[in-house]
Parts: sequence; structure tokens; C-alpha cells
Amino acid sequence: MDRGNNMDGNPKNVDDNMEVHTLGNGGLPEFHQIWANLMRNWQCQRIQAVVQLLCYIVHHLHLLDIQAMLLSNRPSDFNTHRDIARQKLMARLTGNEIACRNILRMGPYAFALLCHKLRGTGLMKDYKRSTIEEQVAKFLHVLGQNFHNRPIGFFFQRSGEIVSRHFHNVLRVMISLEGELFKQPTGSEVSPQIQNSQILSVFQGKTRNLIQVKAMFFC
Repeated sequence: MDRGNNMDGNPKNVDDNMEVHTLGNGGLPEFHQIWANLMRNWQCQRIQAVVQLLCYIVHHLHLLDIQAMLLSNRPSDFNTHRDIARQKLMARLTGNEIACRNILRMGPYAFALLCHKLRGTGLMKDYKRSTIEEQVAKFLHVLGQNFHNRPIGFFFQRSGEIVSRHFHNVLRVMISLEGELFKQPTGSEVSPQIQNSQILSVFQGKTRNLIQVKAMFFC
């Protein structure tokens, strides 16, 4: 039987068989290359997705850490810083003779005696973040410098409401001690140099109580 003929006796197309065989052998490597490229791209995308997810988790953990720090640590640190600043301020006022007289209009020894006197009445008390000395210092600062709530609040790092509250606390105790602390001088007790001074005539007939006048502005 002739190998060049098929079973029907027709000649066999050798070129067609060779073409099919060539396409079959060449298509297999091309398919593997495409599959390898797809797998490689998929692996890259999977790695990128994992990295993005990790970055997202780390970012949110960092935000939670910042939020917890702001809610717990920051206010406490801020209040502690203000308390330290007020303690340093009071130490400067009561430890310097000139500064104490310029700001509070009395010396450190007289200031300590006044605070001891007011504490002994039992009508005033030390608060958690404000001592009697600080309250009295604000009171004397208002009277001596003719200041109002906001300048005193900035000076002592307090709100205007707290300054007003402390001022009235000291004012009530001072009024209760009016008979002991405030005594109008008589002519026999006034020095002749003051009594005969020309400056004294300016203040004759103007004997208003300084504390009552100041209290009108802080009501």
C-alpha cells in the first residue's frame, strides 16, 4: 500500500499534516508563557494588597494611640504645667521684697500674717489647685493695681470666673473682719506732718471704702 495515498486511494496531503504538527508544537510553549505572566501579575497584585492593608492597619493604630494620649495624658500634663507655673509665680512674689510690695502693696511678712489670719477664721480653705495664698494674692493684686478679671487671669493662668470667685471669697472674709482689720484713724493718732499736709486737703470728704468700691466692679 502506497504511503502517499489514503484509504480511499487519494494522495495524502503531506503539507497539511506538517502544518498542523508545527502549530501544535509551537502553541504549547506560548500558552505556558501567557500563564506564567498571569501568575506573576497576580502575585504582584497580591503582595501590593497585603502591603496596603498593613499600612492601613498601622495608620489607624497610630491614630488610636494619638487619641488615647490626647484624652488621658495631655490634659493632666497641661494642668501640671500650669500648677508649676503658679507655684513659681507665688515663690517670686513672696520671696522678693521689692516685687511683693510692687505687686501686692505689702511686704512678704505682712502678706504671710494676713494669710495666716484669714486661714485661722475657718471661712477660707485651700482648694486642690489653689491655695489661700494665691487667692489672697489675686485679691491684693486687684486692689493694688486696679486690674480686672482678664488681666489677673492671664497673670495667674486662671479663667475670669475663677478669679472672680476667689476675689469674692477673700472679700467676704475681709468684711467679716472689718471691725478688727479696718479702723478709721482719729486726729490724735495721725502724724502732724500728715495732718498739716496740703495733700491731705484733697482727700477730705472722700472717705469711701476702697474694698466696697472694688466690690462694685466685680459683682
